[in-house]
Amino acid sequence: MDTVVFLQDKWSDNAFVPLYLFFGGLAAGMFIVAVATDLAGVWSRRAAAAARFIAYGLLPVLALGGFFLTIHLGKPERGLLFPIFFTNYNSWMTRGGWILGVASLFMIAYAVLWFFAIGWLVRRVVGVVGLIPAIGLALYTGLLLSGSWYVPLWSGAYLPPLFLTSGLNTGLAAAGVAVLCAWPWLGLRDIGSRPVIRWFGIALAVLILFESWELYRFMRDLRSQGLLAGHTSAPTTDRFQYKVEPGGSLGAGNYVAIVTWVGNETGVEEGMSADTSIEITQPNSQLIIVAPRKPGVAYNVYIGPSHSEARKVAANIAPKESVTIQGLSGRGFYLPINIDTGGEFRAPSGGRLAYRYLTGGPAYPSALFGGSAEAALSGAVSVGATPQVFHALPHGRNLSAWYWFGVVGLALILPLVLTLVEFVAEFAGRTVANGVATAKFASVLAGGLILRFVIVWGGDIKAPLSFTPSTWPIPLPPPGLGG
Repeated sequence: MDTVVFLQDKWSDNAFVPLYLFFGGLAAGMFIVAVATDLAGVWSRRAAAAARFIAYGLLPVLALGGFFLTIHLGKPERGLLFPIFFTNYNSWMTRGGWILGVASLFMIAYAVLWFFAIGWLVRRVVGVVGLIPAIGLALYTGLLLSGSWYVPLWSGAYLPPLFLTSGLNTGLAAAGVAVLCAWPWLGLRDIGSRPVIRWFGIALAVLILFESWELYRFMRDLRSQGLLAGHTSAPTTDRFQYKVEPGGSLGAGNYVAIVTWVGNETGVEEGMSADTSIEITQPNSQLIIVAPRKPGVAYNVYIGPSHSEARKVAANIAPKESVTIQGLSGRGFYLPINIDTGGEFRAPSGGRLAYRYLTGGPAYPSALFGGSAEAALSGAVSVGATPQVFHALPHGRNLSAWYWFGVVGLALILPLVLTLVEFVAEFAGRTVANGVATAKFASVLAGGLILRFVIVWGGDIKAPLSFTPSTWPIPLPPPGLGG
């Protein structure tokens, strides 16, 4: 049966969701920056003045986030009265409503305390305690998407920390812009804003490096999901068998075995088993693996002391033949994590298809500058020997340019370059350096917004299914969704 990939365009048809994710993370980031700057205000008059205006500036950002969220719900009154209408506490939408509500109360209270100049101790206590729901708000924007487990790009492991770091980056950028714009009206004409902007720039550079590492790990994991890197996929429910006997060279310990099957005509690995844990209690043992009977295929076997250290130790096992593994040899392979099913072959999660959809594939980003590119991922395409069926991508969208220019370029590379230019520009004068800093902050904000758009757009591609919708029992929901 051909793998079927479904595309949906409900969330990608409007800007409400990505704008909510952006402004929610931005408000959380600005609040965290305001509190940190306020604490630094114990030693710095500049920092205290900057914290006050940042606290005021986050309120319209918070209002915009709430506006786009409630409008997206279709019934805004239900969003405003979520404690009454949202009762499914297993949903991150419901949990997020409470997180957003609590965080909003702390943010508003913090700004009010600044406005009425109420005691610094009360204000800072409110700010420090409010950091907990603010961090939760930034993380929740990723957790909200990851509730859809069948969307490869909406990863529960990578999106929340990525959105948290991006929220801090955009919060620093917005705080920098606010300070530069408001400084002439803060009553501090005797001292300049340059030291505050300089510290914001240093913190931003560190966080951008951290965000780059998070994004790299996310893309590396996405690219490796399903099979060994560079291999294709096909669904099957076959199983392999193994047994341990004395007389070999394997030492006692715990091992992981993975078996892939290869099409004889194509020579391509088209299916892979889940990790199978094997415990060897007696030293000097051997592992015997028996492949299932399947015409037209052979099998590769990978075994190692751990998931990430599995090595290829046998190849091209014919159906119903057995192979004896007596020792570990060969180069190491990076293998994706799969649910342990005791030897069952599994269809891939769709991560590699989503990776191509987002980044354009191995030929990118050089293809954006005139290099050769892969065929567009739309219509009916064939990956290896296995057909992959797609509907046309929404609006003819090509995410590679948005990802490389918008996210990697504007959010990561350009700000780092401008940071170096900014510090060099200080020799030419404070005004020039602040102008470069303004361009840097604007680049971070634009890149953070584009990041949310491409992640939401990337939700149009779903994980491949090894069955067609017609096989779902009616009226029960599809497998994995309860029922």
